[in-house]
Amino acid sequence: MQLLDGKALADKIAANLKARISQMEVKPKLGIIIVGQDPSSLKYIDLKTKRAQEIGVEVEVHRLDENVEEREIKATIDELSHNRSISGFFIQLPMPAKFNQEKILEYFPPFKDVDCISGTYFQNHFYQYQSGEFLPAVVSAISKILESYQITVRGKHAVIINDSQLIGLPLFFYLRHLGATCTLCNHKTADLKTITQTADILISATGSKNLITSDMVREGSVVVDVSNGDVDFANVKDKTSFITPTFGSIGPMTIVCLLENLVENHARLFKYRLDPEWFLD
Repeated sequence: MQLLDGKALADKIAANLKARISQMEVKPKLGIIIVGQDPSSLKYIDLKTKRAQEIGVEVEVHRLDENVEEREIKATIDELSHNRSISGFFIQLPMPAKFNQEKILEYFPPFKDVDCISGTYFQNHFYQYQSGEFLPAVVSAISKILESYQITVRGKHAVIINDSQLIGLPLFFYLRHLGATCTLCNHKTADLKTITQTADILISATGSKNLITSDMVREGSVVVDVSNGDVDFANVKDKTSFITPTFGSIGPMTIVCLLENLVENHARLFKYRLDPEWFLD
């Protein structure tokens, strides 16, 4: 068993980004929208802000009360879309349950969507990949970790337990693009254990503590815990060839992959002096 050390890889990527930003005449600036006071979301915002500032990225956080109207969220999205100093932005998810999250994400402008969360981005990009496209941060994080440990995806059976548009579906399309045979599961999947036992690569992102137990894992498989606790690590690790630790792997990688997208987008906007109004027409 070998640990997939995402923290070490994240630190390496962050150092490279910091060096690149230090050479930029105009520094990237990240916009963040958060609605409500969910403790986990607030923690993630703090982690993203801290890492961004460490590498030289300015951060502008817009904090909205959970009782705001949807039109106020859209107004904030418009504000950041038109703000020439903002290189890219995202909205922290999940949003409070009262909002139609999918509808709001469809309002996001693709040219500043550095986390690739908009409905438009998904519809336009996940059925066929081309060089130069951004990946959603979590997809990029998993892909880079597997690549750094020379784990082959082509020809392998990848089982993904999460069918959301934000994680499971883009992972499914991207791994399939790389040549994997993919199976997508959710909370309604019958006999989940039978499916996971066939996985060469098992990726779980449900938020259900210890969902993945030892008897669900194929001997010698690669196990990736996206949600910090889906996998019963102590009892599963010895059956795997590679496994992420419960904490400190996918999380740190997802943050730096988001910032990597931001820096790339900043360079693109700055290089071509692209006018946001042109995109919004």
